Amino acid sequence: MNKIKILGGSTSVEKDNRSKFLNYFKEAPIPDNELLSNLGLFLNRQTLSRILFMHDLYKKIINIHPGGQLKSGQSWPLQKRPVAGCVFS
Repeated sequence: MNKIKILGGSTSVEKDNRSKFLNYFKEAPIPDNELLSNLGLFLNRQTLSRILFMHDLYKKIINIHPGGQLKSGQSWPLQKRPVAGCVFS
């Protein structure tokens, strides 16, 4: 089976930092039952930006009548991520 390759503009320093983040995540002293509630501690700037962007879009469409939302385009990684834990105000 072929691996999926995602193109990105990350520098080698950013890739090294993500590897360190993964190690911090694996070695975190956070109990397993609280780990999902604390995932924000391990977000990189790109992921946080996506979350804030989606929150801003949600705030803009909140007053649209049901059935009025339009999904235009897709982004594979974003569409495959679960959003059940997200809370938007």
